[in-house]
Amino acid sequence: MFTGIMITGGCFWYLAYILIIRVSARDRTIGMPLIGVAVNLCWEFTFTFVEPYPLGLKWSITIWFCLDLVIVYQTLLYGPGQFPKLSRRTFYAAFALAVALAFPLVMAVNHSFRDPWGLYSAYFDNLMFSVMFIAMLYSRGSSKGQSVGIAVCKLVGTAVVALSFALYPSAFPHSPLLWLLWGSCLVVDTVYLMALSRVCAAERRAAGLARQSWFTRAGRLAPAAPGQTP
Repeated sequence: MFTGIMITGGCFWYLAYILIIRVSARDRTIGMPLIGVAVNLCWEFTFTFVEPYPLGLKWSITIWFCLDLVIVYQTLLYGPGQFPKLSRRTFYAAFALAVALAFPLVMAVNHSFRDPWGLYSAYFDNLMFSVMFIAMLYSRGSSKGQSVGIAVCKLVGTAVVALSFALYPSAFPHSPLLWLLWGSCLVVDTVYLMALSRVCAAERRAAGLARQSWFTRAGRLAPAAPGQTP
C-alpha cells in the first residue's frame, strides 16, 4: 500500500515537472524558482546515486532527476534574461554556487536528523519552494512561466507523498517538526494555488475587456450606414 500511494504522489510530481518544462518553453522563461532548481537537483542526485532509495522506488527518484536535468537546461537557457542586472557569467556563477552549497546542506540535514529517506530535507526544500513560487508570482506580476495545473499537481503530489509516510509511523521518522513541515507545505501550496488562480482570472478578464474594447473601437471607426446618424 505504501508503494502504491508513494507512486501516486510521485506521478503528480512527474506531471508538475512536465508542465513546468512545457510552460517554460512556451513562455521562454524559467518555470521554477532558481534556488528550488538547485536544491531539487541536489536532493534527487543524492537519493539516486549517493544514498539511493530501495530498488522499488529508486527508479521514481531517477525519473525526477532526469526531468530536473531538463529544467536545469531551461534555467541556464532562459535564466540570464530574467536577471538583466546580472551578466550571463555572473548568473551562471551564482547558480553554480547555489548547487555547490545545496548539496552539502542536503547531506547535512539528512545525517543530522538520522533520516535515510530524506524527509526533513525534502520538506524543508518543499516549503522553501512553495514560498518562492508565491514570490515569483508577485515579482513578475503575471502568470508567465506558471500555470494552475502546475500548482494543483504540486499541491496534490506533496500531500499524497506526505500521506504515504504518515500512514507508517513505525517505519519512518515522525516528529512535531515533520508534521509542521507537512502542514505548512499544504497551507502555502493552497495559498499559492488561490493566488495564481486569481491572477489567471484577472488576466482572462483583461483579455476579454481588451477584445471588447477593440470591437467597440472598430464600430466607432466604421463608416455610418446610409440613412444612419454616425
